[in-house]
Amino acid sequence: MRPLIPVLEAGADRYDARWTRAAAALLGAAWLALVGQEAANRLWLVHAGELCTRRLLLWPPLTPAWGLWLEWGLETAVGVLLLSGRLVRPAVRLGAVLAFVSAQQRYMNQKALLTIVLLFLALDPPDAREAGFAERDRPNLGLLRWQLAIVYLFSALQKVRFGFLDGTSLTNIFAYLDTMRVPGWAPAGPMAAALAASPALAKSLSWGVVGGELALIPLSLAAPRVALVGVAVLHGAFSLFMPDVLSFTLTMLACGCVCAGARTVGTATNST
Repeated sequence: MRPLIPVLEAGADRYDARWTRAAAALLGAAWLALVGQEAANRLWLVHAGELCTRRLLLWPPLTPAWGLWLEWGLETAVGVLLLSGRLVRPAVRLGAVLAFVSAQQRYMNQKALLTIVLLFLALDPPDAREAGFAERDRPNLGLLRWQLAIVYLFSALQKVRFGFLDGTSLTNIFAYLDTMRVPGWAPAGPMAAALAASPALAKSLSWGVVGGELALIPLSLAAPRVALVGVAVLHGAFSLFMPDVLSFTLTMLACGCVCAGARTVGTATNST
């Protein structure tokens, strides 16, 4: 008898090379987006002591500005390598170290997620060009599937806990986005006005966001390719209105691609 959730089936830790290659490319793009975001926000001024407060974790002191430029250069190289599919193993391992160090210096939630994902990958870096790629178990890629589910679970629980479902928070978010100096791809003003004028619409959309996140949890495990479409729609909507979340969107899409490439023994062949 087959288990209800395919990820629990023997052989579920094997993955298609094409989807894994796509995931690596998306992570490379996520790195480049994060570097671009930090550069656009002139974060070297933080390291020069001229801009905002320091967001340090654990023990490392804030590096001088030249250290940030070195970090960005290495991160850009990692992003390009992952995008190209070349030297994936060293790029993943270097990327994991850089992400961890960067998160200690300038913490952001999306940077923390990228750190976790790269640390999981660094346990056994997947090179999609490896001969017989799909014929070997890769439990560390399974960790990315569960990470996707965990992100959506806790995101939904936090929204429910803090009253997101009544629609007020969503209305306030769009009102705030409309005042931002750097807007998203789509103007938030019309949506803010529509939500303010119709509390029922705001409440319905709020329930839709939470419901979508909760639905993606079982889908990511039982119907991963359907889940990938849902991830693209949900985060595409976020990125449309919210600036500076592109790296987060690309990281979640990378996890979704890993989910989509999961297979059981006898259901797929290697694709390189």
